[in-house]
Amino acid sequence: MSLIVEAEINTDGTVQLLEPIRVYRKTRATVTISEDAAVAVDERRKGNSAALLQHLKDNPSRTKRSVEEIEEHVRSVRQLRDEWD
Repeated sequence: MSLIVEAEINTDGTVQLLEPIRVYRKTRATVTISEDAAVAVDERRKGNSAALLQHLKDNPSRTKRSVEEIEEHVRSVRQLRDEWD
């Protein structure tokens, strides 16, 4: 279940929710920053997308699948979906 809650991000990076919510365990969230916000991205904190891209470039066999492999994957996904009916 997804819940959309409005929040403010302080200049130190802390996020303050503008609505009270109750969570029962440590919970991850995705934050979307509105276009009009002035945001400076720290280059060191961009995540590991550059490392992932480099890994894919270094291991091309992992990114190229045969038609048969793709069709088998599609069949298995469809079978799993049909099991719910």
